[in-house]
Amino acid sequence: MLKLRYYLSMLSVLVIDAALTATFAVLSGHADLLPQAAVASLLVLGGVNLIGSYLLFRPISAYLDGHGPAREAVRRLRRLPARAAAWTAMVAVIYGLTAFSLGVFVPEDIDDGTPVLVLIGMLVWFLFVYATYMCFAVYFAVTDLAAELRAELFRRDGLLLAVGRGRLLHRLVVVFAVVAVMPVALVLLDLSLFLEVRQQQGLSAKDVVFLDLLGALFAAGLSLVFVTRSLVRPIDRMMQAVQRVRSGEFDALLPVTSNDELGVLTSSFNGMVSGLQEREFIRDTFGKYVSADVAKAILSAEGRRPEDWARGGRGGGRLTGRVVEATVMFTDIEDFSEL
Repeated sequence: MLKLRYYLSMLSVLVIDAALTATFAVLSGHADLLPQAAVASLLVLGGVNLIGSYLLFRPISAYLDGHGPAREAVRRLRRLPARAAAWTAMVAVIYGLTAFSLGVFVPEDIDDGTPVLVLIGMLVWFLFVYATYMCFAVYFAVTDLAAELRAELFRRDGLLLAVGRGRLLHRLVVVFAVVAVMPVALVLLDLSLFLEVRQQQGLSAKDVVFLDLLGALFAAGLSLVFVTRSLVRPIDRMMQAVQRVRSGEFDALLPVTSNDELGVLTSSFNGMVSGLQEREFIRDTFGKYVSADVAKAILSAEGRRPEDWARGGRGGGRLTGRVVEATVMFTDIEDFSEL
């Protein structure tokens, strides 16, 4: 099921392209170009993209099937979202160049008086926007899938992936740039520098704004779904695990499903739970040889030096001498030595 989700995530660019290209063709009155666009989309966004997607996922797929090394699968899984996004961006650029060469987005009878720099600038800007929207969609879809894969490897094989160097702030900055900054820049450029070419494509200013806002709405909806899931699910898991620990279940380890601060927090929580497990084990072990009061005293904070707390309150505790009133009883069993 997870494999299928991965390939569907990578091939989601076909749906994105179909929606945007069909809207453009209808608004511009060039519906006759849809068959050419569909063929280019299927060959590049479908065929070429599927080949690269298979190669990217192959180490993980081999491990899930039981005939691949775990180390290689884990290494690929940690980098899967970024590599999938980079591959998608490259495929989107190849598709854009193919579509332009077929005349899908630029009519053949374009005015010869249009400055070449304007055409080149529009081509570069179009490729950038198209690739950005597509790799944005794939990155967050694959990131969500990678979190599920990490959880699956933890449940199935007990694998805890190391925390990476990602930052939530970086992810939110990218979301803000794609959702807020890019649509504004897109509308401004289309209504000023590229307006003449847009009109030659058969688009009015109203059509241009509608088409640009459609892409922005798509990006906003996508970020709302996947960014919310990537933030809310780890927190929900941790809240449930905290409740289990409060009830005395010290085996509530969590899978580290992200490379950002939430992953660091999850890893720290697992370290705390492991410490509680160790403490409980020591308490039970001491209870077999000494009284419960002595075991409690050894594990308590009493008698620990201030420098022990500076080291995190672990591995430095000592018992100090105390003056107490006690009764000592010596007993013996008759003839026990002979026995």
